[in-house]
Amino acid sequence: MLERVTTLAPATSISAACANLDQFVFIEATAMAQMVGFAWQGDPQAPADYRGLLKAYIRSQVTGCPLPVSNGHSEPSIYEGGRGNLAFRFWHDLTHVRLHRAFDLDGEVEVANAQLDVLAAAGFGAGSLEYELFHADTLGQTLCGVATGDFPQDQLCFARLSLESSLTLAIRAELGKS
Repeated sequence: MLERVTTLAPATSISAACANLDQFVFIEATAMAQMVGFAWQGDPQAPADYRGLLKAYIRSQVTGCPLPVSNGHSEPSIYEGGRGNLAFRFWHDLTHVRLHRAFDLDGEVEVANAQLDVLAAAGFGAGSLEYELFHADTLGQTLCGVATGDFPQDQLCFARLSLESSLTLAIRAELGKS
């Protein structure tokens, strides 16, 4: 496994934590791209299930073409722009492939936990704003999707509400929108 050095200090504000996460996921995705030999590209027709992801992954391995990742619902997010969200999705999709995990609840939880472990190992452990935002964005949105049938349209608002009140209240707010 490739080791990466992160020199980012944990943030003391949500906006600084978002900037740190943007940089962190871009570093992780770039390292993964170097390991697998292809990068990523936003695509509204990106694979929506694990089988489609595996086909796209193999195609990228064979051709070196970028892996298509979903660019839907990319703004606003906990990252500082579309770049970070696309980088996160590439890292997330490759983690699904690496762990051989489908897009079901169990697979999403396992992938999110693996990514949270990488974040914690980089110095953003439980209790840091980065960790808590990332937790809300990954596990929180997964649970929200189960409860509402969809992911939050405003990912940043959902994550902020999770931090400022609770994940339960953030999901209830999304339920109230349907």
